[in-house]
Amino acid sequence: MAFDVFISYAHHDNQAHEQWVHRFAEKLANDYRSRCGRTLNIFLDRDDLQVGNVLADRLQNALRASSLFIPILSPTYLASRWCRREFLHFLDQPEGVIAGESSRILPARLMPVDRFDPDADDRIETERIVGFINDMEILYADFHEGRLPMDQETRPFAEKIASLSEVVHELLKKRNPPPAPTPGGESLYFAYTSGATQSLRCLLY
Repeated sequence: MAFDVFISYAHHDNQAHEQWVHRFAEKLANDYRSRCGRTLNIFLDRDDLQVGNVLADRLQNALRASSLFIPILSPTYLASRWCRREFLHFLDQPEGVIAGESSRILPARLMPVDRFDPDADDRIETERIVGFINDMEILYADFHEGRLPMDQETRPFAEKIASLSEVVHELLKKRNPPPAPTPGGESLYFAYTSGATQSLRCLLY
């Protein structure tokens, strides 16, 4: 199954801040649907039971099947082995994450990451992530400047979500352009809607 967006986050951040990440995903999906009339297909993993030294197959498959990657950055994110490996697994995909003036990785800043001082074992992965973000920041549009407001019911947060939603829409449109009209005839499109369809599709494992 293909996904529009893979949201990568530290489960501690979500739990410590009243399901902040889950509400972030819902607001992004709702704004996107209002903006273009289409459901945003989001992969949001709710399982915090990682074991072993490699990402679970289901996470690797979801990362490969995702068009865009949104890491919710914080010191806890960088401290998490699994968050770092999700980021680097997406970054190292054969097709690459940079296309022209666009990046398929769209970082969201929850907390300043410069407060995290990695151990020697974590330093290489952390430096790769922070280095990529700093090098590519020019591609991230206005959404990526400064932290996201913790209070999601404020106008500044709504404006940030609207900015991100617009960027996501433009990037997905570039990756999945509409089919060209049939020469000499009209194009016919069918749309299917269902009352059971939700704005946010989360895979619950």
